[in-house]
Amino acid sequence: MATKKTKYQAGEKSIMGYSKAKDGVDHINIHSMGKTELGKLLSHFAHAPFVHPYLGPFYSIEGFWYFARAGFNEQNSRLRYLSGFRAKQVGREITDLKWYKEFKDDILAANYQKIIQHDRIRELMIESELPFDHYYTFGELNVHVTPKESEWLIRGMEDIRLALKEGVVPSVWLEAEERYLAKKK
Repeated sequence: MATKKTKYQAGEKSIMGYSKAKDGVDHINIHSMGKTELGKLLSHFAHAPFVHPYLGPFYSIEGFWYFARAGFNEQNSRLRYLSGFRAKQVGREITDLKWYKEFKDDILAANYQKIIQHDRIRELMIESELPFDHYYTFGELNVHVTPKESEWLIRGMEDIRLALKEGVVPSVWLEAEERYLAKKK
């Protein structure tokens, strides 16, 4: 019998091998229900308004995520001003969402903009040493559910943090900016 493919992995520990009980001790969970201030602030649900230099204002990365998947179509501009679960709800109502080649890079580039536009998030990133992870926990048993697409986000956040510590602009932003400028021509 064929096993149904899922975009999640469930278990007692995340794909990275961390448990919820050690969030803030041996890792930082990037999630709105994480135990650390930084993990909560890095969550895409966090209400952390930023202005993307080429795409304008957004209240959250979750709103940016769905605006990007909707093709940056201004008909969906209400996504700019939503955060948390409401951004996800409205985003999921859009019927013509699409993935595109540079989507993940755009999400990481937007995360970089959010981080550098909030002193507290930037300071916490620079001060932090623990590795990042990204998972949810559900039910009475606190079962870990890790989106299989988490690895690129974790790696991207690690790269952004390293660049901030070194006082340089991360390559994900430099490459995205090059694309944005080329599209303007």
